[in-house]
Amino acid sequence: MWVGLLLAVLVLGGCGGSSQSQAEKWADNACTSIGDWRQALSTTTSDLTTKAQNGTLNLNELKSGLNSALNDTKKLVNDLRDVGPPNTEAGKEARQKLDDVTSTVESSIDTARSKAQSAGSLPAAIGAVAPDLTQAAANVTSQLQQISQLDPKGELGKAIDDTKSCQDLRK
Repeated sequence: MWVGLLLAVLVLGGCGGSSQSQAEKWADNACTSIGDWRQALSTTTSDLTTKAQNGTLNLNELKSGLNSALNDTKKLVNDLRDVGPPNTEAGKEARQKLDDVTSTVESSIDTARSKAQSAGSLPAAIGAVAPDLTQAAANVTSQLQQISQLDPKGELGKAIDDTKSCQDLRK
């Protein structure tokens, strides 16, 4: 009888289960959003690269791909805004860093789109936009590293290190 009662208390009380801390929930949500964005950009880039290598890419397709990248980036910005700041000592600073990097990335992709639209030829457009797109992805990864080092208690760093969606970003 005692064993049954103990098991019932453990199950109903949630003991022994694995629940995420607030920092882990935040890291998981933020990294999932970033991972989804990176995957979308990777797909767009891969499609454009394949068409370019096959000689079938035209300027309108490049512009369309950049519009898609800009829309994906806007979705990332909205997703990260929805996540809010992590509930840690350095939460507000982490939030500010994410806001800064998403603004920078959005601007980079918008700049790339503008360069493609004003380019007179496909090679000129590709040459003009490639650095902006490469820098955009690098900025997000770099900022996530900086965020992991903000929290003096190490909550954010540990959460980012321990959360699968954040680990996947390092691959």
